[in-house]
Amino acid sequence: MSPTPDPPPVPPVAPVPPPTQAAIEAERAAALRGWHGELRAFSPWAPVTPILVAINVAVFVVMAASGVKVMDPTAQTLLGWGANFGPSAVGGEWWRLVTCAFLHSGVMHLAFNMFCLGGVGRATERMIGSPGFLFAYLSSAVAGSLASIIWTPAIVSVGASGAVFGTFGAFFAASLRAADTIPKPALDAVRVSMGKLLALNLAVGFFVPNVDVAAHVGGLLWGFACGYLLGHPLTKDAARKRKSRNFIAAAVFVPVVALGFVAAGNRVGTANDASSELTRIGMDEERVLNVYNDAIQKSTNGTMTDGQFLTVLDDDVLRPWNDMRRRFDQLRGSSALNPQFVQQYGEYLALRGEAFSLLRTAVATNDHGAAGRSREKMIAADKIVTQLRDGR
Repeated sequence: MSPTPDPPPVPPVAPVPPPTQAAIEAERAAALRGWHGELRAFSPWAPVTPILVAINVAVFVVMAASGVKVMDPTAQTLLGWGANFGPSAVGGEWWRLVTCAFLHSGVMHLAFNMFCLGGVGRATERMIGSPGFLFAYLSSAVAGSLASIIWTPAIVSVGASGAVFGTFGAFFAASLRAADTIPKPALDAVRVSMGKLLALNLAVGFFVPNVDVAAHVGGLLWGFACGYLLGHPLTKDAARKRKSRNFIAAAVFVPVVALGFVAAGNRVGTANDASSELTRIGMDEERVLNVYNDAIQKSTNGTMTDGQFLTVLDDDVLRPWNDMRRRFDQLRGSSALNPQFVQQYGEYLALRGEAFSLLRTAVATNDHGAAGRSREKMIAADKIVTQLRDGR
């Protein structure tokens, strides 16, 4: 018997290279487009999102047409249009919790919020239904406004950010409830896409000054809870039960908003105590400045000697001014006060106090350089006063 020939050698198989990032992104984009098409077929109508965008834009246009600055409106102007402000909102003007979500502090603020709302709104609306989405949006606005008051009750705040963050939260919760009925590639792709948009929003809140982060967090947390209550598998049978889910979410929101009002009221009470102390400091400031200006006039007219002027400066200006600064420093740690105001007013008190001290040195030692620096400090302090009066 002849020997069995050896089998031919198997050629080596070249390893399959891992997909490139471009290929991964292309696959995600294709999955995302496919899922959006399926979602539109499942729920063709999503009218609430464009209506909300149109209302926000229309309000801004009306404000601009009435003379409101389109880039930097003052806090007083925004209050007149319905901005959120703790003492007013919990003092009877509860509607500010909602109206503030349709006001914006500039055209860029409006554009960014509407871009984000357009990006996440329609998908969320189609997943939970238009009535549920409208409830999630407005209730997230209220939750964000209450969180803002609880964190900083004396701040004037506007913007759709709380509601928009609530929409993000609702989307992620609804996608969690519907995960079994969304193809995994599409689910991964949409979560990455929306996650990037949410991360951009969060970054803006933490790195851009004067952004109401508390409203963002409050809206996001309630929006997630709301989306979980309203979310369901993306099937026709589950969609028929949306009305009952809407009632459940509304019932849950009642105690949440009630507790929020109680907490906000307590924080406003704390803020009122701090505000009362600020009022007293302001009255003392006015009294000291009147004494100082009277002494300057008498010194200029020659009816007060340098020695008398220094005595007034020491006893009736510098000593009470330093006491005011000490009292104000005790308020700095209070989160109940507007942090921007606290910073500006603290700078003002420091500048004015330095100006008084330099003037004392100038008069006591005939130091013209100290006199010049004193005038510079006074001018800088006056500029801060103008900014505070304008609400900037």
